[in-house]
Amino acid sequence: MSEPTNNLILEAMETVRSMPGSEAILEDLKNGNLSPLQATKKLMSIAIKEGQVKSLAVSYNKVKESVESENSRVWMDHSNGKRILNPIIHASITERAALDGDVPEYRFGPLREGETPAVPVSTNSLNSVVVGMQLERASEEVKTLIETEVENHWKEIEEKSTEERSLLPAKSVSTPTGIKGYESGKVASLRETKEPGVVEISALTERQKSQYIFMALSTTQGRVSGSHAIELNLKKRMESRGFTVSDSSLPNTKTFDWSSRCLGEEEINPNWDPINSAYSIMCAELDKICKKGVPTSVEVVPISGIADRIFGWKLIVGVEE
Repeated sequence: MSEPTNNLILEAMETVRSMPGSEAILEDLKNGNLSPLQATKKLMSIAIKEGQVKSLAVSYNKVKESVESENSRVWMDHSNGKRILNPIIHASITERAALDGDVPEYRFGPLREGETPAVPVSTNSLNSVVVGMQLERASEEVKTLIETEVENHWKEIEEKSTEERSLLPAKSVSTPTGIKGYESGKVASLRETKEPGVVEISALTERQKSQYIFMALSTTQGRVSGSHAIELNLKKRMESRGFTVSDSSLPNTKTFDWSSRCLGEEEINPNWDPINSAYSIMCAELDKICKKGVPTSVEVVPISGIADRIFGWKLIVGVEE
């Protein structure tokens, strides 16, 4: 379900959890045995007995409107009456999670065992090995921070009396699902992470280099980080050559792609550098377009052909009319 729908359900749950018989329904909702609308209807019958009809009626209508307004390409009505995630989209998210380790914007619960934070990094490095190492470091940092957040959260709850716990809203007693900048239901923010030193890089084996290059190219967080680095360096290069770089997107756009099919880390040459290769080609294309005194906008976005394993970056150049 979408983040707005999820938040509306959480609001209703604060009232619901105080009603006898609600826990079993919420458990069925959590396990997918009931859709949000089915669960809300069942809870309404309990609310009638408990005098909570008015507040939950408002919540029910909000949830209903939210679910029904969601894109039909994302949600489908199953023959059994349940509204389900489009199987094609579900498969795509699952496949992406297999590469990235996690898909935070489509996850609304805590990280499950075996999942790793998919954290893009704010980097100016065009070295794919370096970017891969930064991605690994950022993921480890965020995972540690989330684990600490969860541990402190439950420690704080346990220190409260039974009466104090019973008064806490449902959202307050739920397991934390992330940290600032890496939150469930939201696109992950670029994270500032220390760049590895020369000694660290020189100590890598060829296999490790291939693994880091694969991480920088095949993961969403790697391509987002690469986009950031390529765009940053392209703009610096243009400015150093006396060209005017526009802060806003300009019309008359032209696009240039760099992509490669990448099936696995075992096929990657440790001396190959996809980020730098894309940057070099884009530099050559910009040299043909840029003119002194004519403002030019530059944007680099990821190419994410997960199903075909075709990954890379696209350069979008705009020139002032």
